Amino acid sequence: MWYTYDPRELASSGRAKPLWFVMPGGNWTSPTRLTGTAYVTNGVPFNQSGSSPRNTPAGTFTFDFSSAGAATFTYNIVPPANLAASDPAYNLPALAGSKPIQRQSF
Repeated sequence: MWYTYDPRELASSGRAKPLWFVMPGGNWTSPTRLTGTAYVTNGVPFNQSGSSPRNTPAGTFTFDFSSAGAATFTYNIVPPANLAASDPAYNLPALAGSKPIQRQSF
């Protein structure tokens, strides 16, 4: 799960609206690489009744592990064309990049 800020809202209103991406599965393409489809999602919180969440495939996530506690997260978001305005990925711009991530001890 990746929680970030919606660039559509930042561009239009300057407000930071949350945007959720999930990768509910994935495939190990090598002993140190996990890759899978990323979905942009929306819906009501799990503890509230309401409509079912909506998930739209919108790109890929890849995790390249350099150790048990460190990896590089790479994202490539390219939403499909011709989505309905009610779709959570509607008008989402392409996003790509990578971030180093590290396991945090509690």
